[in-house]
Amino acid sequence: MQGSEFACWSELSTFRLMSVDGGKVRLRTDFSEVGPGPCEWRDYKTVSLHGEVCGAYFQDNVALVEWVKKQPFTA
Repeated sequence: MQGSEFACWSELSTFRLMSVDGGKVRLRTDFSEVGPGPCEWRDYKTVSLHGEVCGAYFQDNVALVEWVKKQPFTA
C-alpha cells in the first residue's frame, strides 16, 4: 500500500453538506510462479464534506465516525 499527503483545508471552514459512500474494492494479490494470485474483495467507506474534504477508511467504521464528529458543521 502507498500513502499520500494532501494539503489541509482551512480549519475555519464550516460545512453544510455531507455525502457518504461505500462499496467494495478488488485487490489483486502478488504474482507467483504459476501466475497471478486470487483477487480479494474488501469493503470501504468514505465521507465527502461539501465536495472539498474527503475522509476514507478501509475496514475501520469507528475511525470514520470519529472523524466526522470532529468536523465543523454549520447549524
